[in-house]
Amino acid sequence: MHTPTYLSSSDNPNVAIIVPVFNSEQHLDDCLKSIAEQSYKQFTAFVVNDGSTDKSCEIIKKYVAKDNRFVVITQANKGQSSARNLALNQVIRSKKYDYVSFIDSDDIVVNEFLETLVSKAIETKSDITSCNYFLIENGIKVKQHKKEKAYTEKALSKQEYVELIFSEGSWRDISGSGGMVWKNLFKVSCLENARFTEERFLVEDELFCLIASTCAKKVYYSNKALYGYRQHPESLVKRKGFQSQLFKGRQMCLLASKNISTFHKLITTSAFIKAYLNVVKAGQRPKKVKREYYPFIILSYKRKLLSTKEMIRFIMIDKFFKEFN
Repeated sequence: MHTPTYLSSSDNPNVAIIVPVFNSEQHLDDCLKSIAEQSYKQFTAFVVNDGSTDKSCEIIKKYVAKDNRFVVITQANKGQSSARNLALNQVIRSKKYDYVSFIDSDDIVVNEFLETLVSKAIETKSDITSCNYFLIENGIKVKQHKKEKAYTEKALSKQEYVELIFSEGSWRDISGSGGMVWKNLFKVSCLENARFTEERFLVEDELFCLIASTCAKKVYYSNKALYGYRQHPESLVKRKGFQSQLFKGRQMCLLASKNISTFHKLITTSAFIKAYLNVVKAGQRPKKVKREYYPFIILSYKRKLLSTKEMIRFIMIDKFFKEFN
């Protein structure tokens, strides 16, 4: 396997793009084409074939053959997190790259995706640079929910970025919020201790962003919609068990926040309770909430991170909380 070697400079840094692929033949060509046509040229795309059984491998080989910035890595099917980690480990060991971006194999990026994020990262000396995104439904570009407000470009504090990850606080109902890794450009130095949990059937992106944020000194947000997220019947958010997977992921975020700060604990507690309520609403019954979380649930409500309606719903469901309170 040949990996292109570049001499990195502060004005023209090397970017590693990680693309996990599993049976993505329907949209993979559009994805890789959008990467190949980036206006920013100093990148290597690590395309990880995660045991695909369709024509995905043929499509990947086509790009590898004609563009030496594309590198294929192959493994038996172990899941998206494992595929991402495999490439990320290689990127970090190589010590050739300044930034890392993640792109899902059924999505696309606009031509200036990398150029905008890299230039903003350099200009603002940010460790994480995040952007807005647009939805693709039935092959058509559509806006996010109309009710959502939007911020212009702005530097974010660590606390604001955590709010962005979980769509909480000042980032509630804001266009571009969410903890999806694919709308971020990460400085490699922020990812030394960040890996995707490889436990299946949970949403792992929020936890990854949360861990990465602990090493970030500066974060910047661009409201430009640079990433196209494709929604189709097989999309994660469309799957039957999505709410349960989100709940499990936020349980892990809640545990991780213990060792970060009280603010992180409050934000993740609020996000965890909302996921808990959604799981119950979907007709499932998760395990009861641990009593040790109760004080933070109360404080989240007092800080207006949980609404009165959400608090009442939780109290009605959790009889143990009534006794505690």
